[in-house]
Amino acid sequence: MRFYYNPDTRHFTLAIDADATYDAESVMEDSDFLLFQEYLDSDGDLCIIQLVKNDLVL
Repeated sequence: MRFYYNPDTRHFTLAIDADATYDAESVMEDSDFLLFQEYLDSDGDLCIIQLVKNDLVL
């Protein structure tokens, strides 16, 4: 399942169901959640990198 972070609400929202959310603190504390960042490189290809929770400030 893919969730997206909303900085305005500080919640992670399920991409296919906006009613399914988790607060940022719960996600950061739960080892079952893995965080990734998606971006397009200079060629327009989708790149995905895993983030380290200890390094993040949400």
